[in-house]
Amino acid sequence: MTISCIILEDQAPARRLLETFAERHPDLNVVGATALPSIGREMLEAETVDLMFLDLSLPQADGFEFLASLTPPPVTIVTTAYPGRAVQGFDLGVADYLVKPITFDRFGVAVSRAQVFLKEKKEEELIKIPLGGGSFQRTSVGKIVWLGADGDYVIIRTTGGKIHVPGPLGDWQNLLPAEKFARVHRSFIVNKQWISKKVGRKLIVDGEEIPIGRTFLKSVDF
Repeated sequence: MTISCIILEDQAPARRLLETFAERHPDLNVVGATALPSIGREMLEAETVDLMFLDLSLPQADGFEFLASLTPPPVTIVTTAYPGRAVQGFDLGVADYLVKPITFDRFGVAVSRAQVFLKEKKEEELIKIPLGGGSFQRTSVGKIVWLGADGDYVIIRTTGGKIHVPGPLGDWQNLLPAEKFARVHRSFIVNKQWISKKVGRKLIVDGEEIPIGRTFLKSVDF
């Protein structure tokens, strides 16, 4: 699963180094890098960001003050030349605390720790799937791969299999978080985190081909 990340780093050489490390890491996709918290906030509002690399010495704000102002914050890895504030970082729930100079091996360890945080975070986002007769099944939003219309029913394809529930697909489009799911066809909604690539008018979603409807072509840009 690809992890989208942003880098907030005051020093240009350190920022470029983190970008290089992230580009070398097979699971990371850098959606932006900046020294300014104001621009970082704009990135967080405009993009779906899973992970943030955060320097503590920023020109407009203290890094921890910036982190505390985010609701909700992404999983965060602190990067700093000052080891003395690690306790404060862990009190704020950071995944790891990287002290400069940073090596690629240590960077990889931090990303692995962040992946554990991300997994736990996704598992906490539960949704109730009605099974009929007043019963429900609780499923993590992150484990829903795609949803497809099937007559008067909706097929919910999860990492554990398929669930058939009554009702229209449109109801689920309103229920699921728009930053994570996209309608790509009149009969399909997909979880964007499970998309591996786009091939012509099809998406490869967890190894399965999902068609892209003609009217959705312009809006499908993953």
